[in-house]
This record gives sequence, structure tokens and C-alpha cells, in this order.
Amino acid sequence: MFTERPDIERILSVVEQRLSEDRTLARQVGMYCCREFSRTSLSRIGEIYGVSDAGVSVASRRVTGRLKNDARLREVVKAIVDDLGLLNVEI
Repeated sequence: MFTERPDIERILSVVEQRLSEDRTLARQVGMYCCREFSRTSLSRIGEIYGVSDAGVSVASRRVTGRLKNDARLREVVKAIVDDLGLLNVEI
């Protein structure tokens, strides 16, 4: 799918840059991106965000659901994927 997975710090930085105006959405999208694009465990992602691994799963599912109907969010996540240099990622 893609050759090198970004580290979690890079993902957090890019998400924060793209979604600085909406901290709640930035947290949810950050958890989604960390889960989808890094090799970081749910428990580690949860530690970073101060939630349980179940909380990471819930946030990721919410973003996944919103991506189906929210064209603006899809564009933002696509831009994040591009900024991360990921190839062949479908949103």
C-alpha cells in the first residue's frame, strides 16, 4: 500500500496544522490517522490523547462514518495523507 509509515509525532503535527481551528475534530482525526497510518498500538495512541484504547476506536469509527458523507472532511483527510507522503491510500 505505502512504503513507509509515518511516525505518530509527524501525524500529530500535520493534523494539528490542518485542523487547528477545531480542536475536537483535530483530536478525532488525529486518532483516526494514527490508527490507520502508523504502526502504533491503540493503547499507545490512547496514552497520547488521554483516552482508553476503546476511546481511540470510537473516535476512529466516528471519523470513518463522517468521511462517507462529509466532502469537506474527506478533502482535509486527503490533504493530510498527501502531507504525510502516503501513496495509494483511499479515503
